[in-house]
Amino acid sequence: MYKSIFINFFITITGGIITFSINKCFANYMGIGKLGLMKLFTQIMAYLNLVDMGIASASTYVLYERTIV
Repeated sequence: MYKSIFINFFITITGGIITFSINKCFANYMGIGKLGLMKLFTQIMAYLNLVDMGIASASTYVLYERTIV
């Protein structure tokens, strides 16, 4: 149990560090304007995934409910 907690913590911290370093590299390479545009589209995609909220899974279940029973 403690091993999985440590691994999860390590992956979370490593992911955060990689994210900060990638943002720094992108800002130096592409410029702030293009980085902002890229982040805008990334955030829009995140909101669209949040809006989905399992609608696709629920509609698939409803469509195939009669064949399961």
